[in-house]
Amino acid sequence: MVIDMQSSECVYGLKSKPAMTPRFPRGTVFVIDAKADPIDGDLVVVHYPDTKEGTLRELSMDGPTKLLLSINDNAKPDTLTNRIKIIGVVIQSRFS
Repeated sequence: MVIDMQSSECVYGLKSKPAMTPRFPRGTVFVIDAKADPIDGDLVVVHYPDTKEGTLRELSMDGPTKLLLSINDNAKPDTLTNRIKIIGVVIQSRFS
């Protein structure tokens, strides 16, 4: 994959999963920057304890509270804690 922007050395791609539809069609590729600082409204990849893969969430910041919102609105928000780690910020999404 060619990334058409200047970015850090810690950029990688992830492919969408069926659970991400309809917001992201099957085959969407997310370009993730592992060193970017997330801000309110960013899509982030998080690692939950006892899981083997990253999960895409929308970050909502309200004062000191940081919530991780499901991208398909079917799950309750999670509060970001030191047990849940943000491992990257989506800087692009591509669908072909």
